[in-house]
Amino acid sequence: METVVCSRRTVQVALKFLRDEGVIVPIANFAGGKGNATRYEFRWPRQEEEKAPIQQESRRELIARILAENPRLTYGEAVVLAEG
Repeated sequence: METVVCSRRTVQVALKFLRDEGVIVPIANFAGGKGNATRYEFRWPRQEEEKAPIQQESRRELIARILAENPRLTYGEAVVLAEG
């Protein structure tokens, strides 16, 4: 396997594109920052179609919105707030 090196800016642009397309969704440390890497979940189109798409989508969007509005929350705390 060959190692490919790219700039930090290239990675940032790629992550923004994937987020905008809905391929990845932030699930933890949404604000990021030094020492707080944002965690993402991949959403493959075929997997989403097999599950209940409307219910699954709205839950993920709600959790992502909670994390965006409250960057100090953990993913688990956001899940509890989304279910409550």
